[in-house]
Amino acid sequence: MVVPWADGKLVVGSKAWWVYLAGKDQVARMETLLTLAMLEPDVEERLVIHREQSLLDAFGIQQDTQRWLREVKIKNITELAVAFMTRSCS
Repeated sequence: MVVPWADGKLVVGSKAWWVYLAGKDQVARMETLLTLAMLEPDVEERLVIHREQSLLDAFGIQQDTQRWLREVKIKNITELAVAFMTRSCS
């Protein structure tokens, strides 16, 4: 498991990880979330299929990016990553 929680319970070192992530900018937070979604099928489903609010909130994803995530037309994590990078670079 890559993510710092298991079945909703924090695991060792997770507090430091969240503090580290909180200090990052919006693009870095989103890149971290995308990377985790590529590595963890559960996170991918929560992000790509359900666009789960609690996941976005946990990563501190800003409201404008959350709105974009709800509206973007994608079928899988690869398409989402490409769309996000295109959005970030424009």
